[in-house]
Amino acid sequence: MVSSYVPSTLVQSDCEKNSPLNNEVSVTFVPKPTATREEGTKPSTVEVKLGATLTKITRYAGTTQEEFLKLKVAHKSYAKSAKHVVNAKTARKVVISLETVEESTLTVAQKKSLATALKSEQVNIEKAFKLYSDMLGNDAKETWEQVLTETCHTERDGPNGTKETPGFSLLTFRECIQGHTLRYIKPEAAMLQKNYMECGLRKHKDIDVRQTAHRLIEMNNLIPHMPANPTVENAAGKKFNVVLSQFELCACLLRMLPQAWVLSYKAIHVNSAPTDLMELVGKLENIENEKKAEERKTDAARAKAKNNGKPSVKFQGKTNPGRGGNRMKNGDAIPRKRRTNDKHCPTCKANKRPFWNHNAVDCFHKDKDESGGSAKTSHAMKKLKTSNKEMEKKLKKMSKKLKAMNRDGSSSDSDSD
Repeated sequence: MVSSYVPSTLVQSDCEKNSPLNNEVSVTFVPKPTATREEGTKPSTVEVKLGATLTKITRYAGTTQEEFLKLKVAHKSYAKSAKHVVNAKTARKVVISLETVEESTLTVAQKKSLATALKSEQVNIEKAFKLYSDMLGNDAKETWEQVLTETCHTERDGPNGTKETPGFSLLTFRECIQGHTLRYIKPEAAMLQKNYMECGLRKHKDIDVRQTAHRLIEMNNLIPHMPANPTVENAAGKKFNVVLSQFELCACLLRMLPQAWVLSYKAIHVNSAPTDLMELVGKLENIENEKKAEERKTDAARAKAKNNGKPSVKFQGKTNPGRGGNRMKNGDAIPRKRRTNDKHCPTCKANKRPFWNHNAVDCFHKDKDESGGSAKTSHAMKKLKTSNKEMEKKLKKMSKKLKAMNRDGSSSDSDSD
C-alpha cells in the first residue's frame, strides 16, 4: 500500500517510539509493503452499475490490513451511489407497516404494495451482496464465501424456537461484513490504533510537519471501519471505533515533535490549546523553518571551524574558483592534492609494486626480475661492482704516481755522479 504523504523509503522504526504494541497495529505510519503483481499484468477490474452509469472498479487483491480497510471505504462509497441498502431499508419499512395489519383487513392495493415491497427488498439485498463480492479478488472471495455459508446458509434457532436458514437480509448482510472484517483485523484494532497514534509515534526528519499531519488524518479516517471490542465497549461505556477529534489530533502531532519545537510553540502561544489541526500546522511550519535555518548556520560554523576559519572549496576539472568557479558547500571535505611527481618505473608498475617514487634506471627490482634472485642480494652485488671499479681507478692513479716518482729518483742519482 502506498501513501501519497509518506515516502516508501522511510524506515518504520525511525517514525515510532519504543512500544511493544507497535507490532499489533493495523495501520502503521509507514505503510507496510504489499504483494507485487507479476511484470506486465494489470490489476483485475469489474464493471458495476452504480445508479444509471457503469463504473469500472479495481478488485481488492492486497495482503495488508490497511488495504482491506481502504476496500471497506471504497465499498461504502460505491454502495451509497448504488443505493441498494437504502432501497432495501425503504422496502423493509413498508413491509413492517403492512405486516402489523391483519391479513383479512388488507385491501387489494395494500396486498399488492406488500408483495412489491418484499420483492424490492430481496432484489436490493442480493445486489448489495453481489457488489461486495465483485470488489474482492480470488483469495478474499474464498474467505467471503466461507462467511456466507456460515451466516446465511447454515441453520440456526429461529424466533419461534425452530431451526431455519436466515438467507439474505439486511441483518445477515451486516453480520457477513462484520465476520469478513474479523478474518483480517483484530476485534480490539480500533483501541490499539488510537493508543498507537496518541503515544507511539514521532516525526521523521525527512518529512515536514504538513506531510506528518496529512498522514495522521489518513490513519484517523480508517478507524471507523475497524471492529471494536464489544466487551471493552460495554465495560467502558463508549465505542473505540470513532475518529479522533481535532483536539486529540493536535495533541498527537505535538507529541510527535522534538522537545525544542514544542517549547518554542508554547513560548509563543502561552494560554491557548490548539483545536484545529491545519491551523496548528501553519503555526508549526514557521517554527520548522526557523529551526532549519538555525541548523544550517550551526553546520556552516562547524565546517568553518574544521577548516581553520576558511570555507572549503571544491575544484571541479580545471575551473578556477577565484574566477567564478564552482565552490563546495560548507562542511564538504577538502579534495586531495594531485601528484606532481614525474618519476615512473614501468617494471614495477607491471609487477604491481610502487612505481611512482623512482625511475627505471634506479630500480633495484630489475635484477631480481631478470635473474630470479632476491632484491637485497642483487642490490648488494651492484654496490660491490661499483666499489671494485672505483678501486681499480684509484690503483691505476697510484701506479702512475709511483712510476713518475721512480723516474724522478733515477734522474737525480745520475746527475750526482
